Amino acid sequence: MGFISSLKNLTGRRKGYALAKMLSGEMPVFSSWGRDVYAYDIVKNAVAVNCAQMSKLTPRHVRINSADGTQVMVNGSINSLLSARPNPYMIPSDFLSRCSYLYDVTDNCYIIPTYREQWVNDTQYRRIYTGFYPIDPMEVLFEEDGAGQIWVRFRFAGGEEVFLPYADVIHWKKNVSAYDIVGGGSGVNQSYLNLLNADNTALQGMEKAVKSKLGIRGILRSNSMIDPETQDKQLKEFEEKVKNSTSGILPMDIKAEYIPLNIDPQIIDRDTLEFIEKRILAPLGVSLAIYNHDFKEEEYQSYYELTLEHRIKSLGEAMQKTLFTDRELEVGNRIIAFEDGLQYSSFKNRINAVDILSQRGVITINEMRQACGLPPIPDGDVRVVKADYSKVGDADEYQLGHKKDDDEGDKDDGEEE
Repeated sequence: MGFISSLKNLTGRRKGYALAKMLSGEMPVFSSWGRDVYAYDIVKNAVAVNCAQMSKLTPRHVRINSADGTQVMVNGSINSLLSARPNPYMIPSDFLSRCSYLYDVTDNCYIIPTYREQWVNDTQYRRIYTGFYPIDPMEVLFEEDGAGQIWVRFRFAGGEEVFLPYADVIHWKKNVSAYDIVGGGSGVNQSYLNLLNADNTALQGMEKAVKSKLGIRGILRSNSMIDPETQDKQLKEFEEKVKNSTSGILPMDIKAEYIPLNIDPQIIDRDTLEFIEKRILAPLGVSLAIYNHDFKEEEYQSYYELTLEHRIKSLGEAMQKTLFTDRELEVGNRIIAFEDGLQYSSFKNRINAVDILSQRGVITINEMRQACGLPPIPDGDVRVVKADYSKVGDADEYQLGHKKDDDEGDKDDGEEE
């Protein structure tokens, strides 16, 4: 793509580098086999489900107060990119969908952040980020320089190459198991390919069974020796009789005999097919109900907890690890992806949730409106309590004042005695 040339400007020197040593002792050269797996429609559709759900997130740069845990949205380049335009080619939902695709298909999502340096003083500068680019390299090599710093070399299908410090690359890993640097297992998952082949064979068998049902239905046998021309003429007459018959009864003479062929192809049963598909969908964290878009509220909640919740958390952690310095992390800078947890709840359950949260003063007026599908209103970002839906601070003052009046009343009663 066109932006590869701009990424090459970040490339470091190439002298004095050697392949980094992995704890497992293997060579740190990786390529993805997931592209072949993605050719199967069931995998493609399941990946699309995850991409669609992840694209609904709203990741934001926040600063968390260590004293009380409150969060403050940070005005800066990171939030500008995440909320409006991660790069010149993508909107936020495209960016998240692309990242999710790479995460599922290749087990590794690499995001290159571009930036410019803004000097604070003569010795210090800060990074003003200008773009986040998800990339899909054909080969990835990890190298180590003389100072022990890890560098990563990306090689693309068009022959382009980008060489960057690993610390400057956002690396979102899936299934961290066999390797200590990247996600994914060791080599091709042959058992998974066998499952995909079994599913493909079952579908081909169903196709052939349908075709056989629509094929030859019987044999017209002549009871005498006839030449080919007469045979063709007799067959055409038989076909014409079949076409013109409205009663279902076909008149025939003794010269020919129709012998029906009872073709009964065996189609794989539904339970076996569902068993295969469940095992194919399991590594992608998608159930059959979610895959078929025919799920209940409890099924989506299970999908969220088992699949989406970990992805949302790990994506934020991968981004903040690269975008923030140790000091920025110490003072509470985080990347948190917000998601409307009530989006698939019934309207009745949404009302119940709003009712419970409002009793505890943890929900704002606009959050209540959002849960009901209504737009926000001015001055609606204040927390309320259910008693009279007043501001939390006003309710506290009311209760304190009411308690003070009660105490004074008790005191007056005592004096009268």
